[in-house]
Amino acid sequence: MASDLNPAEQLLLLADELRGAATTARTFAANTYDRERADHLLGVAGRLAALTGIADADDLVATFTDDAWKRTSPIVGVSALARDKTGKVLLCRREDDASWCLPGGLLEIGESPTVGALRELWEEAGVTGEVTRLLGVFDGPAWGSRSSVHQIAITFEVNVPDAETPAPGEEMSATQYFPVEALREPLHRGQHLRIPVLLELARTGGTHHDPASTVGQNATLPTFQRPS
Repeated sequence: MASDLNPAEQLLLLADELRGAATTARTFAANTYDRERADHLLGVAGRLAALTGIADADDLVATFTDDAWKRTSPIVGVSALARDKTGKVLLCRREDDASWCLPGGLLEIGESPTVGALRELWEEAGVTGEVTRLLGVFDGPAWGSRSSVHQIAITFEVNVPDAETPAPGEEMSATQYFPVEALREPLHRGQHLRIPVLLELARTGGTHHDPASTVGQNATLPTFQRPS
């Protein structure tokens, strides 16, 4: 699914991959020279990202090299599949693009995924809940994400008290329960692919992970941490 990214979106992900590697190198730099090389790569990442037109190159370079920039990509997004007693699904309408989405957002440093999902549920929909199980872990670019950074999306099934009425938070213009067969559109990019899968997982009791295997691929695996 990542093949449908346009060139600008692909360039942003490549720039963010370079930024993440350079940030890590900067954090663990053994000397001034290593730090200078990492700073140079951060500058290159900023100038590459600027080619997409999202911001001025100088501003991006300053952001990438600032000491406050501690979050490295991939980043983790968490969301809640919350339903009422009739099985309707709780969706929120975003202020920025008017698309509908599950309550969710980025995990904060020091926060567990389950706690983060419940925080986002409260912030965006104004209801409390209890996480009952993990539904899936999704690689964002492979599932239609158009974020400028590489995002991993984790979704939990959440029980919400029947007595609580949803109310939108500051980043949402509406929040409402919808029947599974009549979800409001447009769904937010990436979630338009994941939500049908999540609903099927909730129905069947399954859990999703993106398939991967290294069996029979020894020749392509990194060897620098393996004994010679």
